[in-house]
Amino acid sequence: ILLGCVCVRVVLRRGAMITRRRVAWVQGWQAVRWHAESKEFLREHRLRIGEGKTGALIAQHEAAWTLDSQRDAIREVRNFILAQPTHHLHTRTIEGACNTLMVLRFLHDFEGCLEQLHCGDGKDASAEDPLDRWSVLELFCRPWVVTQGQGVVLLRLEEHVPVSLRALCALCSPWGLPFGSLLAWVTLQSPSAFCRLHVRRIIGPHLVPCRVRLDYNYHVEAAGLGVEALAEVAASPLRVCQIVK
Repeated sequence: ILLGCVCVRVVLRRGAMITRRRVAWVQGWQAVRWHAESKEFLREHRLRIGEGKTGALIAQHEAAWTLDSQRDAIREVRNFILAQPTHHLHTRTIEGACNTLMVLRFLHDFEGCLEQLHCGDGKDASAEDPLDRWSVLELFCRPWVVTQGQGVVLLRLEEHVPVSLRALCALCSPWGLPFGSLLAWVTLQSPSAFCRLHVRRIIGPHLVPCRVRLDYNYHVEAAGLGVEALAEVAASPLRVCQIVK
């Protein structure tokens, strides 16, 4: 109990620090609804998107626990990039257009990776019931920091956990972590993924963020293409995959 109280104090302090991060939320919290064919009711998750003081696009999702909601969140971010240019993601210059194309390709690959993990080999898993739920959820909920070069952050994609829920997780962590890990192990899922997700929800998105350097992973084959041509490519996911390798 004492450990839980100490964790709650730490969470409240970190929560206050995180809320002071300067972000101009262009799109506030919006409920994104989707209808699954196998269900008769609507489910929803929430998403908000804004621009940080350094020009990075910041997208926070909440309650995106299924493949459909994760797809919707990624597609909303993709649509926002095309509709609302930021300081680093735009099609006014060659550099901005290349940044935009590489971020769009990253989102495309990220969505494909989630689909592969959800569906497995197509025999023993489905989009609604993946083999390892915790590994899939932990992968999506990681704080992704997408950069160009050594210091320019283009995109932050992270889970938003309310301070009250963080405090509850911290209070329950002394027995919740061991019990949840054991339950994950018994059900043939990943105890380490459960622990990483649980601890990160307590500490916040600044705990060991997953950094992706686009210049290490992608290359834009745009020789001879101007700004207008690159802008047209960005509007087509198929052409983005053809141009960005």
